[in-house]
Amino acid sequence: MPQPPARLIQVHADDAAGRIAADALRTALARMAPSIQVLDHDVATPLPVSSRQLAAPLNRGGVEVGTAWMFWLAPDRLATLAASAPPAGAIFMSAQLAGAEDAPLSAAWKDRVQFVYPYEMPEKRQAALYSFRAWLAARHVPVADEILQSQVFFALTYLAETMTEMLDNLHGDYLIERAESMLSLREAAKAEDEARELTIARLQKGAGGAQGAMLRVAAGEFQKSARPMAGRADHVFARRESTTVYPRLALAQGQRFASKGAYIVRFADPQADAQGRALVAESHWLVP
Repeated sequence: MPQPPARLIQVHADDAAGRIAADALRTALARMAPSIQVLDHDVATPLPVSSRQLAAPLNRGGVEVGTAWMFWLAPDRLATLAASAPPAGAIFMSAQLAGAEDAPLSAAWKDRVQFVYPYEMPEKRQAALYSFRAWLAARHVPVADEILQSQVFFALTYLAETMTEMLDNLHGDYLIERAESMLSLREAAKAEDEARELTIARLQKGAGGAQGAMLRVAAGEFQKSARPMAGRADHVFARRESTTVYPRLALAQGQRFASKGAYIVRFADPQADAQGRALVAESHWLVP
């Protein structure tokens, strides 16, 4: 297990997202690793932010061995780092704020950066978002922000299904109770149903092939088959745990975050990959 750093420098924007994130990490480290010294560097909110301003904490003298960095910055501010060399020490960024694989970083930074990545790994998300992508394609909706669009799609479909199950008992407290108790069961059943439909779509030989079958599934014109049979691997090869960008979701009394963990990821090989977008997990799914 790697040795914890002696000092953490947080570089964050002086806005709500930056302050809240930095405060949360500082509070968590004070409880879990009080020996780590935490220093903050605020980046002024007004844009444009100069390269010199952002580079100030990077170019300080006397940064001792054992220093780590946490950048809570959005893409517009990260872009100004391209002209600066990455600092010594471990470098972490928020994938949610930075844009993860789309973060505007130079090859030198991509070689060093690790992201706190609260989503399922990209290659595993493909099957999980099958129904969402088919729904978009059937309605000719372009993919502008896959993560945000899939979150909205999931939230609205889950709300609609939960309210349908409530019948005429439409009360706020009851809605919350149903949402808490049914999420895990709903996700398991939904993933199984969509995996079965994906299997059927892949085997279709009708008009449009597999893509045509996927559109028919999304349009609600497709006949569902019986549930997978035990021992029939060909029926369950596409089974997955979730139907969102997150590996697994669950709620309970007092829990208001359905997804509670993250991976630590890095760029697989930014020098070899022209786009520099491929990510690889450095850790398993971590739940604080």
